[in-house]
Amino acid sequence: TRYNTSNFRNNSVMFYGGVKPTGWLQLNANGSYGDNIDYSNTRPGTGASISPSVVINAGSRLSFDLNHNIAKLDVKPGRLYTANVSNFKVEYQFTKRMFFRTNLQWTDYQRNTDFYNYDVEQKSNKLFSQLLFSYKINPRTVFFLGYSDNYQNRNYRDDRRIVDDSLIQTNRAIFTKIGYAFQL
Repeated sequence: TRYNTSNFRNNSVMFYGGVKPTGWLQLNANGSYGDNIDYSNTRPGTGASISPSVVINAGSRLSFDLNHNIAKLDVKPGRLYTANVSNFKVEYQFTKRMFFRTNLQWTDYQRNTDFYNYDVEQKSNKLFSQLLFSYKINPRTVFFLGYSDNYQNRNYRDDRRIVDDSLIQTNRAIFTKIGYAFQL
């Protein structure tokens, strides 16, 4: 792989597996291990990730989807970062044309600040939430109405230790969208 005028090896092993033991439960996992690139500092690394997930269909209208991703990147001096991302989605299908979905995503990043060429936070957390209503007016027209917000931790440092790690709301939005497919 070529990045930022440098060439990198790209040998890795990936896997995927899943099982559906009943009509309402599905279990999946995927992951990888091998060569990776530290894009922030343009150097080779070794990465590993695993992503298990659970999907529960509670009847014909209600579904729950929970997945988690753990990713780690090691570079020559040691561990560069560990990232944990969890996502929880609930969807209720009122009719074939109308549904409501809520989504929560939590991210947690741990970084070794000594291995970066610029200033980064040692630890950062974010919470994203979204509510979405969708109605298909006809086969070509869809209406969306939603709300989303983001929360992020604030870190105050005192001699390289975190003093305050609370989450604060960084933004929120109410949105609407109409999608129409044109036929030529």
